[in-house]
Amino acid sequence: MDPNRVLGLVQQFLFERGLHQTLAAFEEETGGLLDAYDQDMARTQPGGQLVEMLNTALQARVEAGLAEMAIARSLSPADAAFLAPHPAGVPGISLLRNLAGLHGNNILCVAVQPPVPDGSQTPDQPRYLATGGADQQVILTNLATGLPEKYLHHHRAGVLSVVFNPRRPDLLISTSMDATHHLIDASADMFSAVAQSWADHKKFLVRAAFKFSPCGGYLGVLTDRSRLIIFRAHSAEQVANIYGIDTDPLGMPSYVWHPSGKVLFAVTNDRNIACVILATQSICQIARHHRNVVRGLAFDATTERLYACSYDNSVSEWGVTFTSNAASPTVHLS
Repeated sequence: MDPNRVLGLVQQFLFERGLHQTLAAFEEETGGLLDAYDQDMARTQPGGQLVEMLNTALQARVEAGLAEMAIARSLSPADAAFLAPHPAGVPGISLLRNLAGLHGNNILCVAVQPPVPDGSQTPDQPRYLATGGADQQVILTNLATGLPEKYLHHHRAGVLSVVFNPRRPDLLISTSMDATHHLIDASADMFSAVAQSWADHKKFLVRAAFKFSPCGGYLGVLTDRSRLIIFRAHSAEQVANIYGIDTDPLGMPSYVWHPSGKVLFAVTNDRNIACVILATQSICQIARHHRNVVRGLAFDATTERLYACSYDNSVSEWGVTFTSNAASPTVHLS
């Protein structure tokens, strides 16, 4: 494009926006190189050619980017089976109990202790719900009784994540804003539970993990733009996109898979829980209970229980059921 044409478009834009002082300085510096433009047309056609051209260029760039995205053009038989409806029907969650006052303030993370993989779990072996809080504590709560049993004080700042070892469920790792992470033996007494510690980092130690589907063939990514993308594992190809999960660019998107791989649960609008069906790529339920930000979710496949931890200093426990009646989405109010 001719340089004078570009300057003319800028001149018109300044006039349309009423930036008269800037326009006067602009015209003085161009030294009369510009042709007169139709001010009457500028008044009757606001928005301007410059803005229109920029929008057109931006749209073309976006369309070109979308054309290059590796979106799956056709589903493989494995994809079709993965996206098939759950045989039991439509999922729903209902509040079973609320564990309040576990920590001194905000609860930042939650994890459920898996059962012993070889099935040797005995009735006298408690399973724990691990929570980490802004009060610097890791607390192990008996899943059966709902009562805290072990209070661990090995961190010097807020605890950002806790995760159990799936093959050695008596072991878990905690990470913190104090830049440390610790290996914890949940079977030991709380005075000797910390088995090993590391302080190799200089800033907050935040656990970041991609979450693969239970079958291991797909990867879910919940973005900060209200979009949940399902990729084929080890591939950039997308097989599903779910919109409508309200997330915030400054928030901490969180979701967990149901063990069937047919359903996901995600935090929406900061404090609510969305139940997502992959088969229809839609939200079937939004559950409302917490009064403040929900920071983390965990699922117990053994009991079909969903756990959510919140800044309101509580952990909610939800039961999951399926129904063949595909009624309208329900909302649980508490």
